[in-house]
Amino acid sequence: MKKLLAMLMLAAAAAAVSQAQAASGWIPPHMVGEWCGLLEGAEALSFIPRGIDSNCSDSVTISAYGYSDHDRNCYFRSVRSSIDPTMPLATKTPGAPVAMIEAKCDAGDVEPCEWRESATLTVSKGLLFVSGHKRFAEKCKRSGK
Repeated sequence: MKKLLAMLMLAAAAAAVSQAQAASGWIPPHMVGEWCGLLEGAEALSFIPRGIDSNCSDSVTISAYGYSDHDRNCYFRSVRSSIDPTMPLATKTPGAPVAMIEAKCDAGDVEPCEWRESATLTVSKGLLFVSGHKRFAEKCKRSGK
């Protein structure tokens, strides 16, 4: 009887933890927020938090479940999060959060197209880096005009 009670309590605790994880989303919390485009390097795009540059024209908003900018809305289909021990989160804090994402995107009301995107997101020293960005499987609905 004690074992059954212990197993039920363990199952309830596991269910509570998985519900809490689902409520908090998939993306690491350091990445959630509004980011302003900073530089486009050879291998990665970099962004700073919007509060630092409130006059930015090229921004992206990342939530726990997707991201959007002026010409697209994307919803995460899969996110694999990890820590990169070779990159610092801050000057004296090793281990930057990394998220490899795949998302389903659309252009909202601009055009009737959908596509998928994949990229690797990393936050290091207050900057968001986006590398390996790919857009694929685009499908556009034809208008009946």
